[in-house]
Amino acid sequence: METARVKIGSGAVISMDNLKDPARRQLFEAIAQLQGLAPNSWPTDLVVRLSGPEPLYLLKFTPDLRAFIQPTDSGEIEILDLAHRKTLEMFRSQKPNGNAKE
Repeated sequence: METARVKIGSGAVISMDNLKDPARRQLFEAIAQLQGLAPNSWPTDLVVRLSGPEPLYLLKFTPDLRAFIQPTDSGEIEILDLAHRKTLEMFRSQKPNGNAKE
């Protein structure tokens, strides 16, 4: 398998430093699968495009971990941040004011 061309964004440095080896390997393997493909042909079971003006994607690379990624002009994929699935679900379940939805 070809080595992924990856840029680690400043917001992901601490998370990447704390990522255990098996999960780190899964992340880079998942990104390697995306390389060379146009983002609109990335597998939808692994990658979800988030709404907004910039092309921002959520990559599922383990059952519990997600990476916010973005393609760069130079053909790399930049890792912007990492998050636990449960953390994202908690934010999604809240109203804009931070209170839990009823």
